[in-house]
Amino acid sequence: MHAITDAAQQKAIVEFEAATFSVPENIGKFNVTVVRHGRMDNTVRVRVESFDGSAKQGSDYTAVNEQLVFGPYAKERDVTVKIIDDNQWEPDEEFFLRLSIVDEDFERKDVTLGRLPIMEIVILNDDEIGRAHV
Repeated sequence: MHAITDAAQQKAIVEFEAATFSVPENIGKFNVTVVRHGRMDNTVRVRVESFDGSAKQGSDYTAVNEQLVFGPYAKERDVTVKIIDDNQWEPDEEFFLRLSIVDEDFERKDVTLGRLPIMEIVILNDDEIGRAHV
């Protein structure tokens, strides 16, 4: 039997399932998946928070600030995101979701963020460009 020498092998690794996600403006609500791998026998807490890009909180999407708890051997957790639909043409816009470890010392040493700690959400415009009537 070999001893595990790589510290990362002894930690739970948490990250988004994908780096980017595109949704139509009229989607309403949808789920984004956060995955866990590596160490599986511990409880892990992470926070998912949104921040603006060209899309703005309150007018294009509803802010996200949610804590996710992965119990022992839990592999996935979803966070619900709500897009605000309007009837105005605008270019496609984006905002971001960021993962962070909930800072509880006894757990922080047992978890690390993976290669995808930030996800880009692209809102695809579904409104037609207005036309001038002559």
